Amino acid sequence: MKAKFTLIAAGFLLAFEVHAADINCGGRISYVMADHPGCNGNMAFKTEATGGIGGIWMCTRSKEGNSVVVASMLDDRTVLVYIEGSDAGGICTQLPHYRAISYVIINP
Repeated sequence: MKAKFTLIAAGFLLAFEVHAADINCGGRISYVMADHPGCNGNMAFKTEATGGIGGIWMCTRSKEGNSVVVASMLDDRTVLVYIEGSDAGGICTQLPHYRAISYVIINP
């Protein structure tokens, strides 16, 4: 039992370490763009946290990610957008344009 607990705890710690550099660049989605070559066929979008009109573009990684972005925009919901940002000092507006996100979540 103790070994099982240790294994589970180690798994949680490893999962935390993998995403430790992810920052939340969410909020309301302000712009959506399709077909930009920097996103490899996926959608580009901006949120309040990435600076709105003058801010950086983020890229979804899949059609499902595209759907989450569009659904949240149409329903005027906020999103949590986690993206690897260690090279930007954890500041969303300092990320390079067209960085692929790690994942996106619609807030209820």
